[in-house]
Amino acid sequence: MSKMLSSCKVLKTRVPVTSVRLFITISPRLQLSKSNQSLPDATASNDLIRQRWEREMNTLQKLHEINSKSPFYPQKQHNDSEDEIVSLFLSLVPSTSQPDLDYQLWIELNKKPNTRKLPSIPEELNDVTLPKYIKSLSELNTREDKRITDYVHRTYRSIVDAGILTDLESYNLIIRFFSARFEYQLTRDVLLQLHKRGVRPTTDTYNNMMFPLTNAIGKPTFRYLIAYLKQMAAYKLTPNLTTWYIVFTCLKSRKNLIYDRLQQMKSPLEPIRSEVAKHKVLNEGMELHELITYFDSMGIDFDSSLLSTFVNIYLRKGEPNSAWELILNWHSKNKTEYVPISILTQFIDHFTFKGELHNAVATINLFKDALDFPWIFKNYDIILRNMARTKNFSNWSILTRRFYLDSKRSFNHSVISAKLEKKLSEVAKSYGYSEFILNKLTKVEFELTQDVFSKLKWDKQHPKFTLLENSEEFQKAADFFYRL
Repeated sequence: MSKMLSSCKVLKTRVPVTSVRLFITISPRLQLSKSNQSLPDATASNDLIRQRWEREMNTLQKLHEINSKSPFYPQKQHNDSEDEIVSLFLSLVPSTSQPDLDYQLWIELNKKPNTRKLPSIPEELNDVTLPKYIKSLSELNTREDKRITDYVHRTYRSIVDAGILTDLESYNLIIRFFSARFEYQLTRDVLLQLHKRGVRPTTDTYNNMMFPLTNAIGKPTFRYLIAYLKQMAAYKLTPNLTTWYIVFTCLKSRKNLIYDRLQQMKSPLEPIRSEVAKHKVLNEGMELHELITYFDSMGIDFDSSLLSTFVNIYLRKGEPNSAWELILNWHSKNKTEYVPISILTQFIDHFTFKGELHNAVATINLFKDALDFPWIFKNYDIILRNMARTKNFSNWSILTRRFYLDSKRSFNHSVISAKLEKKLSEVAKSYGYSEFILNKLTKVEFELTQDVFSKLKWDKQHPKFTLLENSEEFQKAADFFYRL
């Protein structure tokens, strides 16, 4: 960590990312690559240039027609339905030729970057070294340290604002970074910069933009997906298999319209096995044991990814006992593989949504005792978000501060965002806790909560998720979470 922070300081010294001039002046070659964006004079002899500009202006006009206020993002759609998405998407698919079955980008988008050390800045930034540097930045694990994320964010902003970049792949990587954070305005700015530089986006440009929507929630997902598909139509882009996978994943009730076409094209379904599983169970009513047989017939292994999907399905159906039984059975047959940490997070999400905080704490104990799970800080982010919206009760303050303490990775570093910290303090004030300090917990308070948490334990093989089925001691400890 110290090396990483040291690198940060060096980087900030050598490249003041708040200054656009660095990227403009550092390379004469890049300056020379700038193109004049004005329309050629009517008397110009180069008809090819004129025709190209007319095509570009026509494309820009189409983008403006998508919405008069913004060339890229409609403020309001008349219809955000899945049927409109399917209709728009299929209109982009050629009817006379086999679609591009390349899905390499899908694999790349699903990989988690694991580089933690900031790359060195090239001695000279030019049209060769700058794209390489952007590529190195894209491989950083920006989830681990907000300071690294902020640095990459500022650096990308400076590069875009400088208006010197012409490499499409570099633009795509910057778009991927902003899109992953749902920064739609910045994504739009990059698209406009692309157009100004005379660089036409490709299908994979839009795949980078649309992929984060597979993890988004609610109707805005459909609104932006519709906007992006309309832009692809304006640029006359054809979907490749990655695009098919993205649209299939985003859809909820109309997956069958895309799934049937994927089967007709004999497209590999293994890369989207989790979404196929959800579709088969939730939309077609297939039983999980039937689904496992179905996947076996297709040569798709019941791996940890599918385990996570099946657990999610059981929890959505309100069957945590079935989910736990499946986990134990899978674990007994796959001793060399780890149960995904995300599965515990699914349980925590499930119980906090139901308002069963005692079950959330008991489940953390269960996974630690039965599967030797480590401390997972994400769980406390979920729990604290619940504390920010739950009604006041007598132990709200002490539990909130204890959960905040548990969210810390080190003495002074919590995974909780500053925004959530502020929200919790505001809620505490509204509940009348005049001396509420989020990061303060007395020794007596710690020991009290520790005693309560230690009593929320189940049998490893047969946890009892229904409160009244548990012992009197367990029920008394659970009451600590709800006592008025």
